[in-house]
Amino acid sequence: MKKIKIFGMLLVISLAVFWITYLNPTLKIATGYTAKYLCSYEYLSNIDTENVIEALNFFPIKYISYEINKKEKRIEASLFGFVS
Repeated sequence: MKKIKIFGMLLVISLAVFWITYLNPTLKIATGYTAKYLCSYEYLSNIDTENVIEALNFFPIKYISYEINKKEKRIEASLFGFVS
């Protein structure tokens, strides 16, 4: 029973370190890339929005949700609502 607790603690610590050092920064870059890409093509070029959305259909970008606010010229991107 003691080995299971130790293994569980090591697993939790490993997952936390993986999240902090690799996954969280990578997902922040992905959401920033999506927002920048959409913003550039929405407000600086005359490319149709549907074509831009098709271009963003690759992993992990295709799982990022975004909101385009044309009135304020603002785009918000997030992954599952918590990494933005």
